[in-house]
Amino acid sequence: MDNGLRKALTIGLVSLSFGITMLSPAVADDNKSSDEVSAPTKDELKNSTNRGLHIQPLKPKTTAKSKTLTVTDTKIQKESKVSKSTKTEKAVDVVPKKVVKSAPAKKPAVKTVTANKKSPPKKTVVASTRPALFVSSGNIVAASLNKAGRVPRYQDGEKLKVTVRAYEDCNLMIFNYDGKVLTQLFPNEYQRDSFIKAGARVEIGGEESKFDFCASNETGDSSSEKIFVYAYPAKEKAKPISIAMNKAGGTPFRSTEMSLEDYRKLVNGSQTFFSRGIKVMPKKQVVEATYEEVKSSAPPNKLELSLTVDGK
Repeated sequence: MDNGLRKALTIGLVSLSFGITMLSPAVADDNKSSDEVSAPTKDELKNSTNRGLHIQPLKPKTTAKSKTLTVTDTKIQKESKVSKSTKTEKAVDVVPKKVVKSAPAKKPAVKTVTANKKSPPKKTVVASTRPALFVSSGNIVAASLNKAGRVPRYQDGEKLKVTVRAYEDCNLMIFNYDGKVLTQLFPNEYQRDSFIKAGARVEIGGEESKFDFCASNETGDSSSEKIFVYAYPAKEKAKPISIAMNKAGGTPFRSTEMSLEDYRKLVNGSQTFFSRGIKVMPKKQVVEATYEEVKSSAPPNKLELSLTVDGK
């Protein structure tokens, strides 16, 4: 081998060994940290380039991927912090506030008026302020008391007046029954004749009477009393109702004790006159505006008035 070739081989081996020497530390110390690896110098890079080798400086292990992960981790941490803060804020908002209930103020009563809705009128029972004038079904007689209402109320000792009108010539008998005693009010000691002309009237008590007729009840309870008016034809001489009576002391009347059962027999069993089939029209039937006219369903010649007398 000539000297030129030897020199060339020697130089190549030297350079190759030099290159291996330079690379071996990097390969051997691969487990070392990136901070301990030193970058090649310019001369080393120049020499290695001339020999067909290109050595790039080693970079630290913090790659872009790891940086990205770090960035995302920081984002997650920030988001978690934000979410925690929002959660705490929400938690604060969710905490219920203490509400103090105060008593509601009383509102003034307001009357509501519904338009276009007519409620049915309430039926109110108003006591009549006028005396009742009871008229028999055949328009034979009519009778009334001197106080308002169909069943007027009297106090013990209060003046009472009975007025009977005749629309046909007839005879009259008027009785008072207090539940125990039957008293004949007409005819009486001052009015002996029972005959009444059509259009005339009879008063028991009152201004036109010669005596006062007063309600009487010496007990502590109220008593229900009846005034029974009985008419019979003028041509009848005998009295259809004949009862043995004694004179009531200190009065112009006659009376007798009688049970309620016997009184009902007297009223219902007394003879009926003036048949309903015959229309008897009064010549002058004037009903004053001060009276409430009530048509009776009893027989034409009978009327029964009710009253209440309070006790002492």
